[in-house]
Amino acid sequence: SFLAERKKALAERRAATDGEFAAEAEADRAALEGHRSGLYVRVRLEGVPADFVKTRDARRPVILGGLLPHEATPPGLVTARVRRHRWHGKVLKARDPVVFSCGWRRFQSAPLYSLEDERQTRCRYLKYT
Repeated sequence: SFLAERKKALAERRAATDGEFAAEAEADRAALEGHRSGLYVRVRLEGVPADFVKTRDARRPVILGGLLPHEATPPGLVTARVRRHRWHGKVLKARDPVVFSCGWRRFQSAPLYSLEDERQTRCRYLKYT
């Protein structure tokens, strides 16, 4: 099956990587390939407000994430295919606010909808989806 083949390929790749970095120290290996999944890392935060430390519930984890510089602002132009979900009864109109979810990021936009003609020489504006 596809899953079994995928697991086998990942296991072979992991074995090749482990063989390549076997002679390296753990710090050198982390610097070259990054931290492997399953390892614990210590993160030092500076400039954290005192209220965060006082009111933080230790039973709830703090999730850290980051963005690359080009990911910091929502994209200006995205070309995508849009389909209406069968549970959504309304028609999507152009310029109506829509919340997009790209991975773990969400942002609101007012999209324009268009169709390419058969020769793909121009795009035709649509008022509704």
